[in-house]
Amino acid sequence: MTDRKFREWDEDIARFWELREKDEQFIRLIKMVAPGTQLRTGIEYIVQAQIGGMIVLGVSRKRGIMEAGFVHNKEFSPNALYEISKMDGAVIITKNADKILYSNVHLHPTTKIHSLETGTRHRVAERFARETGQSVIAISKKRNVVTVFSGSIKYSLKYIPELLSEVAQAINTYEQYTRTIQDYYYNITISEIKGTTTLGDVVHGIIRYMTLKKILRVIERKITELGGAGKILKMRLDDLSTDIKEGAYLIKDYIVNENLHREEEIFTLLDMFSEFSYLEPLNILSVLGDPKNLTALDARVEPRGFRILYKIPKIPENSIHKLIEKFGSVQKIFAASQKELVEVEGIGDVRATLLKEGILKLRNNIL
Repeated sequence: MTDRKFREWDEDIARFWELREKDEQFIRLIKMVAPGTQLRTGIEYIVQAQIGGMIVLGVSRKRGIMEAGFVHNKEFSPNALYEISKMDGAVIITKNADKILYSNVHLHPTTKIHSLETGTRHRVAERFARETGQSVIAISKKRNVVTVFSGSIKYSLKYIPELLSEVAQAINTYEQYTRTIQDYYYNITISEIKGTTTLGDVVHGIIRYMTLKKILRVIERKITELGGAGKILKMRLDDLSTDIKEGAYLIKDYIVNENLHREEEIFTLLDMFSEFSYLEPLNILSVLGDPKNLTALDARVEPRGFRILYKIPKIPENSIHKLIEKFGSVQKIFAASQKELVEVEGIGDVRATLLKEGILKLRNNIL
């Protein structure tokens, strides 16, 4: 692939990284208000008392947008937050929520910023967040609604039982999809050993892998929202996602030679495709380095061997890289003699024997 073909995605990649950075910032904020944190406990005290409140993380440097109230500069505690929220105005705390700085602060964001919020408190919070880029938490007085505004992002805190149900259902979906993709990988392994793999098999395997990654990211975000209440679900998810690396090896196996040095960039492009719904066969062919033509999907291809060798126990990843550098394809590794294998850096007699035995066992199990 030429540099020009990579550059055609530059604007989308820039937009992707910008969105990803905003998302990571927001996830850090969600962690701060997750169940079990000091800030979330203080918010729950305010909700239970039905007094309403507004909490701003950090002090805005923009003049005229904040009217100073009482200075505190004291260590944060849920009880202190609750007590000073009884006053009018907003409470200002540090960005990492370790200190209470001010209370009874009146916010004056511009009314030129359009807001669909109906409550005065939520409308002011949204406008302030949009104008300053800061994070603001608005707590309604009667409806028990807690909304986090961060720049242009809006997020309403959910009740723990509701979130637990959502995450459990999402993990069930992920588990079912994982079984489907493992069946698909198994069939690809058969075709790779037989030498009948087509580029179409690979492309659709990559689409499945990227879809699985996207589902996983959504679930991980929801578990972040659960905080301490999501520990058991997190353990269950970790057990299910141990083999997701196999999809990454599938991609590494079929990047054409001219694009090997762009491996990291290719993975970024695929993540961007997944995020923006560009995950189509032609786009994947393009970044792998194959002809941008659907007829190429019928072409026979041969893997380097990352994914198959990954299945053989006790062969380290760096040794797998050395084997592939030396032989270039999985079929040549299969055909190599004990002596040829030993000559590879990091592959001594013991590993060469393990490799030969592993290849034989894999072939017998598959075929």
